[in-house]
Amino acid sequence: MTQIFAIFIILLSSIAINAQQSFGSTELPHPGPRSNEQAVFLFNEALAAQKKDQIELAVENYEKILKDYPQFTDKMATYQNLLAIELKQKKYPEVLKLAKDAMLEHPSKNILMNIQLMRAEAELQLGKPLQTKLIAEEILKSKPEANTLTSALLFKAEALSQLGKNKEALASLDAAKGNAKFADAELKIRARNCSSQKPLPKQEALDYIHEKNLCFKESAALAKSYPAKESAQVWCDRFHVFELELKKIKTDEFTREKLKLELVNAKAVAATWECKQ
Repeated sequence: MTQIFAIFIILLSSIAINAQQSFGSTELPHPGPRSNEQAVFLFNEALAAQKKDQIELAVENYEKILKDYPQFTDKMATYQNLLAIELKQKKYPEVLKLAKDAMLEHPSKNILMNIQLMRAEAELQLGKPLQTKLIAEEILKSKPEANTLTSALLFKAEALSQLGKNKEALASLDAAKGNAKFADAELKIRARNCSSQKPLPKQEALDYIHEKNLCFKESAALAKSYPAKESAQVWCDRFHVFELELKKIKTDEFTREKLKLELVNAKAVAATWECKQ
């Protein structure tokens, strides 16, 4: 009886060892998608953290969802929220990489347009106006809704302005309406356009400076009282170059002083902007 029991114990041990070895050989390092309920919990927690400006927790949760829950029903919202955070943090290369991943998921038209706008912003901030222009044109070809249309036109206008295509930039700007960023975009684009003006053949210095100064003055007057610092700085930098230009113009002292006074009057329009010199 003791021998039978001993043999039985040995058999059980052998079965246990074989089962353990079999399980170990087939177990995957990542056991596959978890439940949608768990992803929902992480998403809601991230959303609440984002609203409370607890960005580290929000990013951690969003990234975990994208990594571990590929079938999550709100996956595109996760992409968009994470993209918005990275854009705000000025992580522009990361924005472009994440946007590429999101676009491979074949999002709906509205979501795709939103992602494209974030791509355009990132490319522009990285100093790539040509890429920004191409993205904006892709958006415009798709006949987007009004708000997206306006934003795309503004991105295209700014990109063209940076590329030195002032006439085309103004045309795109004039087509854009109803966006909160319009005034800031207009200020930058019109300031660059004013700066690009050159004297016509045989044009008197007085007339040239007067027209160019009027251009700067009108562009400043069109802007809101307190434009964004970046937009205001573009105007101020371009106007400062204009002031230096006046010093190099050959004219009599009386005319020079008269022109200087005109520039002082134009600069007064932007006196509250606190630009750096």
